[in-house]
Formats: sequence, C-alpha cells, structure tokens
Amino acid sequence: SPSGCQRNGSEAKITLMGRASALQCLKWFSVWRFMQVLSSPDAVPGQFWSWRQQPIYYVHAGEKRGDRPPLLLIHGFGASTDHWRKNVAGLQADFDVWAIDLLGFGRSAKPNWQYSGDLWRDQLTEFIQDVIGRPAVLVGNSLGGYA
Repeated sequence: SPSGCQRNGSEAKITLMGRASALQCLKWFSVWRFMQVLSSPDAVPGQFWSWRQQPIYYVHAGEKRGDRPPLLLIHGFGASTDHWRKNVAGLQADFDVWAIDLLGFGRSAKPNWQYSGDLWRDQLTEFIQDVIGRPAVLVGNSLGGYA
C-alpha cells in the first residue's frame, strides 16, 4: 500500500495517515478490492461481446436447459457483473445464467456517449438476440431493473 494508507483487515475502511492523499488511498484500495474479487472462489471468468463497436463484458455459467429459460442478471448504477458473482455461483447448477456489464460500467467500454434507458434497453435486447439466442428472464437491481 502507498505510504500512509492502511486497510483495516478485509473491511472496506481506509485510514489516512500522514501525507497520504485520499485519492492515492482510494486508488490503491480499488485495485486491492478488484484483485480480491478476481481471486474469489465465486468469480466466474467472463468474455467480451462487441456491440456498436464497443467491447461489452459478460459472464456465463450453467448449461442450457430446455425446461426453463436462461436468466440475465443486470447490475445497478455504479456496479458490474461482480455484483452478481455469488448469485451466479449459486444459480448455475439449476439455470443457464448470464450477467452483463452495461455500457459505461464495469469492464465494458465507457465511450463519450449519451447514456439513457433506451440505450441500455437496446444493448440488452441485442445481447439476448445475438448472444443468448432465446428469450430470457431479466433480473435487475436498481438501474438494471429500469434498463
């Protein structure tokens, strides 16, 4: 950690000491937390889909099942597919589970575009058509329910 930044165990608390800037400590903590998520036993590796010439990150777990539709998990504002990692791990035994990073969030591209519910609706519609390939049940948290 940078000089003057201290993490209190695994808690999301940062203690500033001495000359450390809040921004330095926040950057350090963000990287530390990201690495923790990636090394989590619940983490499912993802991949990218190109939408409107922008890389869109998603994860997929479980197998296609004829007796139930796939689930598409959509995160809330300021979140990402990481928000759903434990849900994906728990659901994959019984469902074909997908989670997507909306444009502008997570590991997806963040172009200088006008973001809106219509844009994300179109992204989700085309993702279902192009990648999942059949109707899906959408599960949204916050903004993910709106999109």
